[in-house]
Amino acid sequence: MARHPERSEGSAFSFTTCRSLAALGMTTIVLACTPKPDVAVDSAALAAASSPTVTAAAPPATSSPSAGSKSSPPATPAPRPATPQQPASSDIHPEDQGIVVAPKLAQVDTTITLRANGTELIFDPATITLKQGTRVRVRFVNMGTFAHNFILARDPSDLDELAQRARDASENVPLSLRAKMIVYSNIAQPTKTVETAFVVPAPGDYTYVCLVEGHANTMLGKLRSIP
Repeated sequence: MARHPERSEGSAFSFTTCRSLAALGMTTIVLACTPKPDVAVDSAALAAASSPTVTAAAPPATSSPSAGSKSSPPATPAPRPATPQQPASSDIHPEDQGIVVAPKLAQVDTTITLRANGTELIFDPATITLKQGTRVRVRFVNMGTFAHNFILARDPSDLDELAQRARDASENVPLSLRAKMIVYSNIAQPTKTVETAFVVPAPGDYTYVCLVEGHANTMLGKLRSIP
């Protein structure tokens, strides 16, 4: 009697193969080709088991903001406007941003000492009398609380313009208005001394002033030139 091939575990002959064997007279193996009655293959279940279960992600829930919730800040903050108190750089005369070098004379005829004291916005002395053509060195000693400078104006009518231009100038000296000043000094910080020099102009009264912002209205003195 012919032997039927061995079945591997989990394998089964197809019914086409069994019919072919029966036609050859191999009736004894028909039972081996018959599927086991207790094994029921559910093709749908097999398909479901072999296919992974994919669950669609639910879209994020959207809800309108409640009355008490805070909205998110904007990604880019709005640019801040320019500070109105500060003038644009194009409004400042380039010469006013230069280095201040107080005038000097190789030889002088006399030296005058001016002082600032305490919190008072005054020059000491408040009046100086000199002869026309005198070569003068001014030594400005600042024993006060604030910084000060010394400017001798050619005309008292120019004081407002000088003070306004000095606000944005280096050391509060408006070099762009040099023609309206007879002489000027550097800034004298508290406890410091600065010097400058000039030749006494034609006879008349001339005003000297501190052009540090806020000082020009009160910190004034008079130079009296005599023949």
